[in-house]
Amino acid sequence: MRLRRPRVILQCHSMRTELVTTLKRQATELLSDIERDKVSPPT
Repeated sequence: MRLRRPRVILQCHSMRTELVTTLKRQATELLSDIERDKVSPPT
């Protein structure tokens, strides 16, 4: 019987990579919003 662990590990790694990428993108957008608000406060 052959174990399928490598595939499971790759799937977990892929999901983790996607999550990290999404979180980085959201953090970048939030930081951009904060920086923009510092430069031009709401009127």
